[in-house]
Amino acid sequence: MKKKLLVMGILLVFILSAASLAYAFPGYGLGKGQAFKDLNLTDEQIKKITDIRTQYFDKMLTLRNDLAKLNFELRNLYLQNNPDQKLIDDKISKIKELKDKMLSLKQEEFEKIKGVLTTEQLSKLQNQQGLPGGIRGKAGRGFGVKGFGRGFCPLY
Repeated sequence: MKKKLLVMGILLVFILSAASLAYAFPGYGLGKGQAFKDLNLTDEQIKKITDIRTQYFDKMLTLRNDLAKLNFELRNLYLQNNPDQKLIDDKISKIKELKDKMLSLKQEEFEKIKGVLTTEQLSKLQNQQGLPGGIRGKAGRGFGVKGFGRGFCPLY
């Protein structure tokens, strides 16, 4: 009986400590404006950035839907008994073009947002982890990590 209580107590302590660790760290990624949290933005800057993000969100939404459709069509081409390699190559090139367009649109959005920030805020933003020039270097891929990461697959 005492042994069961001891095991249950240790298990309870372990579960509670694991749960507390989950709450101790912030979430992954920039989510919910984390990159801009420490920049002390004015209300006017917040409004301008929100307007820019909304404008580009609408543009990006259309492109994301097109990309999802192209990926779906590509998967269906692969599932055919005798897939036509020319059609597959054509679909892959369309996907690449669309991803390039999305990437340039993201860069355009970021450049507009940078235009709203002061020099001091830009410096703070650049030094934050995961942004170009910060601890993780270009695109936040880690300390010199090589190879393809998520979203860098040459086929899709």
